[in-house]
Amino acid sequence: MVAISGALKHLRLDKETDWGTWAGSGYLYIPVLGDGYTVKGKNVVYDPETGIFGYRRGPFGLVTKDVSGELKCLLQLGYVEQLLDWGIKRGATYEAESYSAEFRDGVTAFRHTGLRVNTFTLAGSADSGELAATLALVGKAESIISTFDVPSVTGVVSTGYVDEDFIIFQDGDSLELPDGSAVGTITAFSLQVANNLTIGPAGSDNTIIYAGANRQVITGSINLLYENDTEAAKLRNFTTSSLDLNFLSAAVDVQITLPKIVYSEAPREGAPSATQMLTLNFEAEYDSTLEYAITYTVGAA
Repeated sequence: MVAISGALKHLRLDKETDWGTWAGSGYLYIPVLGDGYTVKGKNVVYDPETGIFGYRRGPFGLVTKDVSGELKCLLQLGYVEQLLDWGIKRGATYEAESYSAEFRDGVTAFRHTGLRVNTFTLAGSADSGELAATLALVGKAESIISTFDVPSVTGVVSTGYVDEDFIIFQDGDSLELPDGSAVGTITAFSLQVANNLTIGPAGSDNTIIYAGANRQVITGSINLLYENDTEAAKLRNFTTSSLDLNFLSAAVDVQITLPKIVYSEAPREGAPSATQMLTLNFEAEYDSTLEYAITYTVGAA
């Protein structure tokens, strides 16, 4: 038996026009981080406890099937905006975007259709430098396809898989208020957008018939040096704040803005001989003047 190398893993995305329908309109190649694509088929079965076989389980019936799992990847100019659209953007009817994904491992290749993002998480750490996106996905169906060729890493930016640096946590002013003043010395942050998908019942072929996005809830946390009490005071006074995440590298400029956030907790910690740290846990609120709770821009640096 020959072992299969994990280095043969590749992922490509294709935006859908109709949910759950393969479009074949153009590929976007995503470098998977480690074992960062875990989407797979899932069955829910009916197990009637009849007892007619004594202690042995009787026949199973298929109730519904779908696909679910996570995509975790680092960020580059060629696909960062599409990932943000996929995880955050809503259409005219408030529906979330959907993609088909084709995944090639060392044995075969799969196609997953109807993938929508249940939760989108962007997190960074100053210690490691890593800035990564994690998308918890739910989709309609899985099928086997022919193994596909992958592009060269020197390909054009618009397709992904390019020979350029990834965006890292230290690039640019990572965290500041929209007026340009820094929040503090940031050691880590996490931003999560929950789309709260409702998964529809099974159709005649036992696959789900919809995955509808509901109320969007945006939460996060900021870990920083405890240099002053300015932000913690806003928790005590129940005063709103605001937040910009800025990442600037040689290739790309990414800015994410939350115009109104409310702190839910602000724990402080640190032994007498250790650095004092402050954690700001928050939830974003819709700004009726600006008419958004979160927005983002991506452009060449």
